[in-house]
Amino acid sequence: MLLSTFALFLLPCLQEPSEALQRALISDDVVARFSAAREIASGDERTEKWLVNEAGKGTAQYQRTLLLSASLMGTPQTYELVERAARRGRKASPLRAFALLLYGSFHPQAGEDASRDLNRGATPFEQGCLLAGLLTRPERLTVEPWPSLIAGKKDDALLALLDAGRCLNGEEALGDSVLSRAVVFLTSADPRKASLRAADLGDSKGMEHPGLWQITARRLPARTVEELKQLALVGDHVGLVLCLYEVSPDQRQALFHHYRTRAVGADEQAWLWGAAGNLELEMPGPQSSKLELHQVAGILGLANRNLSKAREIARSYLALARVAFQSGTSFEKQWAAGTILALGGLEADRELLQKAFANANGLERQRLSPVWKFANRGFEDDFLRSYWLQQWIRDLNGGWVGYLDSEGPRWTAYLLTGGSLEAKNRGTISTRFESLEILPKDYAIDHVLYGDLAEFLLSGDYRWAR
Repeated sequence: MLLSTFALFLLPCLQEPSEALQRALISDDVVARFSAAREIASGDERTEKWLVNEAGKGTAQYQRTLLLSASLMGTPQTYELVERAARRGRKASPLRAFALLLYGSFHPQAGEDASRDLNRGATPFEQGCLLAGLLTRPERLTVEPWPSLIAGKKDDALLALLDAGRCLNGEEALGDSVLSRAVVFLTSADPRKASLRAADLGDSKGMEHPGLWQITARRLPARTVEELKQLALVGDHVGLVLCLYEVSPDQRQALFHHYRTRAVGADEQAWLWGAAGNLELEMPGPQSSKLELHQVAGILGLANRNLSKAREIARSYLALARVAFQSGTSFEKQWAAGTILALGGLEADRELLQKAFANANGLERQRLSPVWKFANRGFEDDFLRSYWLQQWIRDLNGGWVGYLDSEGPRWTAYLLTGGSLEAKNRGTISTRFESLEILPKDYAIDHVLYGDLAEFLLSGDYRWAR
């Protein structure tokens, strides 16, 4: 009787995930494992108790998956699990390497004690994992003693990671390796930074890194609309859509009109429309019978600059947004359509959002919650509204921020996984650039760790400068 009562007491305190979810957590398919990890992270206090209780059990692969859940859940108890796994050791450890990347990316205290944190890594590779994680909070890498500690290592790969933090924080790079120069090109897409001199960029042919990074670099003197119109948006030249930020203000509308009928791929369309919204350009109404995600990125970008103007444009898309929201074909499209309904501000659309939010659970409920608050004027505070608009624009890969959100992690993935079999089989990093692979690896090229690293870096959970 006493045992039975004790079991009943434990039941509401510890909630095991479903059998299907637990099977996915031990799958050999990293995409399935990490998808399950995200679902676990969206759980409540009972799921958190299960996660804490499960930590340290099973294979190293299973433990890495649980550490991702712990990092994304983001409670004091789950952060403690990550910090514990990232503690200093004498020998290289695949678990510690992954934990250091997560610790740097998510733990609120990561980077505050430079000497302690850098010494967590037993090897340059593990230290590189930590620094890569800290690129989500680059301002921490720019203050002493970080620069002195990294410079003292005399390691070009670690210095390039420091340079990435410096460039993201608006400072100059210290190194001159291909890695450091590449990050200078990448971060020049940020229109808040000074443009680069065209003479310093060179020719994209024969580059020791993806040509896209050089082509998209903002430069002085700026390219003209006439020059840009001569170049087709194919291959790495799709990055030319970001020249909206480079050309003079009086040429931006004409360039947007030219590119919006020529940009085909999802990435360049999102970069283009996001930039147009960010620059408050005139946007056309619906051009087809369905709502496109890049159009949403543009309207939300405009809303972050001129809310009343964005509401006007959003209302011309409401009919398409209602169809997309109620179609049920893709939650990503439903969620994006919901932001347009929230922006439109009509009572009937608020009722649609309310019903969807009430019926949602897990990750979907998390995604819809701020949209529902936005629809109900829950973001009257300018800072809070801007924060969520910016997050949604990033989720849709919009503008220069969307570009850095995709290409920054790609740079990191080249550094941490380049040369591995996993990299060879991933389209975005399958082309080898040995100059980007200079961080010494601790494991053979077929080690499963590289799959976990690449999936985390390239699936959207990891972003430079959160």
